[in-house]
Amino acid sequence: MDGYTLQANNVKIEGMFHSAAFFIEVAVQRKVMRKMKKMKGTLLVLLACAMLTACSNNSGEKAQPTKVNPEGAPAPAPAETKANNDFKGEPIKDSKGLPEPSQINVYKYGNKKTLKSTDADFKKIVELTNKRVGIVGEIVPTQETELSIEKATKLGLAIEYVYDKPVEHEIVAKEKQGDKKVNTTVKVTSKSDIFVFSGNDSDRMYYSEDGKTYTDKPIRLTETTELTKLISK
Repeated sequence: MDGYTLQANNVKIEGMFHSAAFFIEVAVQRKVMRKMKKMKGTLLVLLACAMLTACSNNSGEKAQPTKVNPEGAPAPAPAETKANNDFKGEPIKDSKGLPEPSQINVYKYGNKKTLKSTDADFKKIVELTNKRVGIVGEIVPTQETELSIEKATKLGLAIEYVYDKPVEHEIVAKEKQGDKKVNTTVKVTSKSDIFVFSGNDSDRMYYSEDGKTYTDKPIRLTETTELTKLISK
């Protein structure tokens, strides 16, 4: 084979390679285009679904009109309130509270502390207790007075009003009469009042004329978290 023939064959082979490469490139481009078209179609479908979902959500929400006060200015947002059961109930008109004791004994889980009228906690306890008895209580008869007081003063949380001599005071409380509970004014003569803050007898007030034997008709007073925290500290 002479040189001219060899050169011609090489040119022919090179042309075949170029043609093959061209067709391969075209095939690859077509395949890529098909994939891009398919992806484009998928993206369009997803976009359409997203738009439909957004429209559906917007159609389900109604704009709330802004409340205005009589002067035309937007009404202030309601203040947040804490869940608190302190001093809930029926207020007693012209309640005078209890006579101020000569001392207050605080019984806290086996420990006893005595407060005098000069102590800051003494004055606060008197204030909150008078606020308590300013709400109608309820007479709750029991046959376990001694046990309840012993548990409260030795193992639980309680306070005791101690008077130098028996004093008279009145407490308004509901008393069961037949099928009804009627407000009754309980006239009390006591030398000692014990207020329980723990256990099953929590919120009960026991009173004793001689400071030894307590009533079997204690009065359940309204709850007071504030006073409980004060004597627990």
